[in-house]
Order: sequence, then structure tokens, then C-alpha cells
Amino acid sequence: MSLEEIDTGSHAGAEGGLADALFDHAHEGMMILCDEGRVLRVNPAFSDMTGYAEADVVGRRLDMFAVEQHDVRFHAAIWSVLREEGVWRGGILGRRKSGEAFPLLLTLCAVDTGRSSCYVGTFMDLSVLRTRQRELDHMTHYDALTCLPNRALFVDRLQVAMAQTRRSGRVLVICYLDLDCFKHINDAYGHAAGDRMLIEASVRLQGAVRAGDTVARLGGDEFALLMGDLPNVEECHPTLTRMLASLSEPMTIDGCAVQISASIGATVFPSDDCDPDTLLRHADQAMLIAKQKGRDGYHLFDADYDLRVRKRHADLERIRLALLRKELCLYFQPKVNLRTGRVVGAEALLRWMHPEHGLVLPGEFLPLVENTGLMAPIGEWVLDAAVEYWRRWRAAGLEIGVSVNIAASHLLHGDFLANLTARLGQGGMEPQHLELEILETTALEDLDKTFEVLAACRRLGVSISLDDFGIGYSSLAYLKRLPVNALKIDRSFVRDMLQDADDLAIIEGVIGLAQAFGKEVVAEGVETITHGKRLLRMGCGYAQGFGIARPMPGYALVDWAIGYHDAPLVFDGLE
Repeated sequence: MSLEEIDTGSHAGAEGGLADALFDHAHEGMMILCDEGRVLRVNPAFSDMTGYAEADVVGRRLDMFAVEQHDVRFHAAIWSVLREEGVWRGGILGRRKSGEAFPLLLTLCAVDTGRSSCYVGTFMDLSVLRTRQRELDHMTHYDALTCLPNRALFVDRLQVAMAQTRRSGRVLVICYLDLDCFKHINDAYGHAAGDRMLIEASVRLQGAVRAGDTVARLGGDEFALLMGDLPNVEECHPTLTRMLASLSEPMTIDGCAVQISASIGATVFPSDDCDPDTLLRHADQAMLIAKQKGRDGYHLFDADYDLRVRKRHADLERIRLALLRKELCLYFQPKVNLRTGRVVGAEALLRWMHPEHGLVLPGEFLPLVENTGLMAPIGEWVLDAAVEYWRRWRAAGLEIGVSVNIAASHLLHGDFLANLTARLGQGGMEPQHLELEILETTALEDLDKTFEVLAACRRLGVSISLDDFGIGYSSLAYLKRLPVNALKIDRSFVRDMLQDADDLAIIEGVIGLAQAFGKEVVAEGVETITHGKRLLRMGCGYAQGFGIARPMPGYALVDWAIGYHDAPLVFDGLE
């Protein structure tokens, strides 16, 4: 029987031949059944899937292909639906000629030709699809090189293990492992050898862990491990030690014995009660610490340390935003000549006008930004603001200098000199009105580079003072070498100099050094007239401190200076 014979008559001739060709070349199994359910014809794909030739099945009923579990009632139900609705579709178990059962998706449709009724059946072999699905699932969840679970499957298992750990009240350890110096293996022996080493490492790791543990490859030379159902964290140490020992055994690559090591980071759930991605990140952080400690070891994640690190990062980000939002401001503390009582300058002191906490002193936030990329931008802002205030004071008739504290990372920044020169020119400020204050520790960080930059500043006409002198590592050699104009005696010595003979002796020594090297001396922390008079008699020429004036906003300095000029403090006189 041809397909032309079951056509309605309007598609005869050549089109019927085309239908026969399509029937014969379809990839799905196809069969034509008579009204009684007997086979009239099957296509080659049917024979390929079932093993039955067309001659084997013509005239036979459809139920000959079904397994025993599909009884008479099952087949009767199919035909009942087919005759009532004209179509039936569902999954059944078929039987090949060999007797093998296989799943298939069968569709039966009623066809009315006008002359007779018949049924066309098509089916797909689901066993092939399921095999392909299993292959796809394996590709999706397993590493192609090592056949270990990949990151996706590891995270799935981690989620399950976390839920089990919460119920059991026991401990789950998550590890992140990285082979040390694996790149050198690839460079020396090639990537194919590197792949063989990764395979060997995966075998050794699986041999070192317990039966229920999971070893996964995350990519490259990075692996992850799950150790669950532990009574306490101490129980993970033997396994971690075994893994390191196993990996450190020599491997043979291209006939050569090659020895590697690994660094492992681990975190413990539920004490580290985070989501799977964060737990992996914490284990990764701990692994980096293990590498920093010398490799070939392991390190357990410290949640308290991580909290401090994250707080530091958050604080740095908040300070960066403060700079962008113009929340930083400058206060100024006047500096006077002890001999004349005249105001000669003002030191710029950084403050943070925090929208929630009010005025924040630099000691509470500047230590956070030392040796970070924020130090130079903040220092540049301070210089800009100080020059702008100086310009306003001069316009108001106040002719004084301004001192700015410079951090080591800012001073040694590559653009410091160029920016300083441009800033002085743009602000119309004569260099002699600017003084840069550096700490002793700043000068010592890179003495040659510091000397070079300070000497260039001096050639510009900018003054240099060595701040907090005496509390660092004072050295006559570098004091002689550094091109500084003045030494500033730290307030910690000045405060108790009237009662503490040691502090007084230190101040006398600093003043003597300054005089020997031709430097001016500025005393910080002068709180009383008596302090000032005693310092003057000892040879100190300049002072600043609460006894003269507290730090004040830049806009208030002109009015303060006018009032001070009318009634200056007198230090050059009898006590």
C-alpha cells in the first residue's frame, strides 16, 4: 500500500511519490495501520530501531511490540481514545526483535481517506535521547579532563551538605586548593604534561579524602573539597595533612620526576554562616594566606579577621566618597614668633565634617589611608584648599605663610613636583609662603628619593620643616643631609617640660642640634605663657599650641589675627 492510496485524492501522482519518499527517509520510526490495528507498512527507520524487517510485521497487531507490563486494558484504552479523538500520544515500553525493551514516544493519528480509514503511527527511541541527556548532564556537571565534579555540581552538593549540617548539628569544612607554581610545569613541560599532572593530582586527592567527601575541579589548577559530617573542626586536620603529603610525592612527567606542592584554604560551616559563594570566597582567601605563609600548607579562615578586612574596605570607600562629596575641610592653627609675638603662619589641619558623626579628627581616619591610593588625592586636595585660603587671607590683608603636612606616599608620588609647581602658579602664591611639613619616618622611607624631591622643593623656594622631631629615629647623618629649614619639637615633650626634667633635656638637645645645623625651631603644644617664655630662653624661636590659639576654620583666621594683633601674647619678658 502506498501513501498515495490513503491520500484524499487531491494530492495524487507526483506528490504521492514525494510522500512515499518522505516516509522512507524520515528519521522517526513510522508505520501505517489498518482500521483493525494491523500493520500495513513500516519505514526503514522503524526497522533500524526495532530490528524487525517490514516482512516480519506486516499483518501483525501493534501489541506485538509491547512488553508484558502493557496489558489488554492498556491497549484497549489507547484504541478507545484514538477512535474518539483521532489521536493518541504517550510513552510506552517497546520490544525490539532481540527481546530488549526500550522506551519510546508513540503518536497515533487517525487518517480518513474517504474510501477507507487507517492510522499512521510515529515514534522516537527515547533510550537514545536519554543517553544523550546523560552525556549532556555529565558535561554540565563534571570536568572534562579529570571527570571530577565541576563548580556547578560542587555548589549543588555544598547546598545539600549545608542543609544536612544544620539538621545534624555537626561541622562542614569547605576547602579551596591551588597547586603551587603549576605555571612553571606548563612552561617547562608543555600543556599536555600539565594536563597529565592535573589528572594525577585529582586521583591522589580522591585517594586522600574519605569516601563521602567531594573533590571538585574549579578550573585551571584549582580544586575544591567538601568534608561533611565532622564532629568538630579538629577532625579535618588529618585529611588536610594527607592531601598535602599525597600531592608532594614526586610525579613522573615525560620520564622526569617532578615534585609539586599545594596550598589549601578552609572555612568551617556553620561557624562561618554564609551562602555557598561566600564560603568558597572565604576558603579562597584563606588559601592565599597559606601561600603567603610559604606554600605547601593550609590555613583556616578567620571570620574575625575577615570582618576587620571588610570593615577596612568599607571605611576606605567611605573616605573616598567623603573626598568626592567635599565633606573634608581644613582647620588652621596659628604659629607665632616668640620673640616678637607676631603671627607668622598657620598650619593646615585636616578635618572630616561627617554628616552623621560631626567633626572627625584626622587621627580617626588618616591612618586608614596611609600607604593606599587615597593618600595622594587627599594630599592634593589639602594643598589646593590651603593655597585657596592663603589667597583669601592675602586679599583680606593678612600676610602670613601656610604649612601643609605631606605624607610619604604623596611626597614620593611621581607627579608631586609638577603638581606643586602648577598649583603655586595657578593660585598666585609665592613659594616662600608655603611650608611643607614631613615626618621623620617619611624622610627615612626612601632617603635618596626624599632628598631629591625636597631639594627640588627648596629650589622652588618652598620651605621644609621636619615634624614631630625626636619621636622617630633621629639621626645626625640624615639631619645633616636633608634640606630642611626647621625642626618641630613634638608636643609630647613640650607638654610636661616644666615638670619633667627628661623632656626638658630632650628639648634642649633638639634646640642645640638645630642651632648647630642652622635650623629654626618650632615648638608644638605650647599651652601657657610660661611654656613659651621658657622655650624662648632656651633658644626656640617659634611656637603653636592651645596657649596661643586652638585650630579654627580658615574663614575665622582673619578675625582672630586682627584681635590677636590688638593684644598679642608677650613671651619676651620676665616670668
